[in-house]
Amino acid sequence: MSFAIDEILASLQVVLNQVLPDDLDSSIAIASTLLPISVKPAGIGSFIAPSANPVGDIRGYYMEADAQIRVSTTDTLASLDAALARLMAAFSGLTRRRYVELGILRLGAVQIDPEIRQSGQGNNAILEQKVTFRIVYEFLKIPEETEGIIQTVPLNIELLNAPDA
Repeated sequence: MSFAIDEILASLQVVLNQVLPDDLDSSIAIASTLLPISVKPAGIGSFIAPSANPVGDIRGYYMEADAQIRVSTTDTLASLDAALARLMAAFSGLTRRRYVELGILRLGAVQIDPEIRQSGQGNNAILEQKVTFRIVYEFLKIPEETEGIIQTVPLNIELLNAPDA
């Protein structure tokens, strides 16, 4: 397989960032970590379809990964609960069509860490809780526009001291 897992992970991170709520209170911070489980070729040996513009093959891969999303706040436990509720609503509120547009084929195994971690004291206290989603993601690699590819190679061959036939 000719692909870079880093490229697939970066693409999935962009997708997650599109789904994560961005209108949260300023005291809320959301961070995510992707943990790949498996990568498999889609289509026939990762070939999905030919592309006319730019010319090349569209390649596809399926990645199963755990997305660990950490929600933290410098505010109260109630604001942490509200942020978690908004996070869950952001993922569960998508239509099937939107999931497909994003490349998310399956989203499941939601696991909310029962432990709420606290670091710091007093005004510097930070409350944090983790949510884990199991995602099956379809990554499509479109061929890139290339420049300066040699279309033909001139064959100007002179034979010196060629034996006469």
